[in-house]
Amino acid sequence: MRLAEEFATLCALALTFRRTQLKHELLVGELQHRMRNMFSTIGAVVYSTLKAHPEPAIFRKVFDGRLLAFSRAHSLALETGTPDLRSLLVDTLAPYSIDHEVTIEGPQLILSQEAAVAFSLAAHELATNAAKYGALSRDGGCVRISWMLANDDAPSFELNWNQTGGPEVQSPERKGYGQKTLKRSLSAAFDGAIDLTYDPGGLMCRVKAPYTPRLGTRAM
Repeated sequence: MRLAEEFATLCALALTFRRTQLKHELLVGELQHRMRNMFSTIGAVVYSTLKAHPEPAIFRKVFDGRLLAFSRAHSLALETGTPDLRSLLVDTLAPYSIDHEVTIEGPQLILSQEAAVAFSLAAHELATNAAKYGALSRDGGCVRISWMLANDDAPSFELNWNQTGGPEVQSPERKGYGQKTLKRSLSAAFDGAIDLTYDPGGLMCRVKAPYTPRLGTRAM
């Protein structure tokens, strides 16, 4: 019996070690993949930003912000913990909440790593757009973010980003880099679908997705 117990303990340790090894191999493979794509991605960001913002000062400001967002997003892959949605949004919007009203409400949701990366990029793009053209570009502007979880036959997640108090909103003539980033990153990370409404009173963004482990888990 003692020999069987020791054998079972050794098997458990071997399995634990193997799982850890596989996780490391998967992480290294993912990082290698990201490194291969990094230079082409940065080049695409440079050309896309330069095309939309040819003025040197504005280009540097927008590009620095996007590069920082990518840096934060990639660093999430190395973190063992996962942030909750509220903390991520508070951190991203902290610079804007000093001079503007920013409200964030919703149930606590612990994000998966992929979802955290996607939300980091999306929140940065929406905040940058609001600071340039929307509610965060003038005094009295307000951004309200709320989300809900529905635990019915088909569990779902819905987040709403609403801007008020900014300049009159006009629908863009073409899809820009930011809009493409929003749709691609959210869709790839957790099957999120995004709907942008260019209401004259303020931009409205709605994100819907199945409530699955790919998105995250609600804290108990």
